[in-house]
Amino acid sequence: MASKQDTTVAVSYDELVDKVETGYVDAPQTPKAGTASQGKAVSRYAVNSVHRRECLAEFLGTFVMIVFGMGVNNQVVNSGDKNGTWLSINMCWG
Repeated sequence: MASKQDTTVAVSYDELVDKVETGYVDAPQTPKAGTASQGKAVSRYAVNSVHRRECLAEFLGTFVMIVFGMGVNNQVVNSGDKNGTWLSINMCWG
């Protein structure tokens, strides 16, 4: 039977004292969406900034959620509980 070797490395706290948390500073840069490579056509709706893409995705996701939720609210209220009840509203928003 082969024995397992301990692969942990002991690091003293003195080595970690001067290290600064840099977050995403050292992260590799992702290619921009708007840069054309080798003659490929670039969409006019492409967003160059990663931060803007994330904000736009969050906005669109929230928009879709609100549209579905408000649609169910309107369906239940306007139909007089014929096409759904309070349970439909709770299931949609939940």
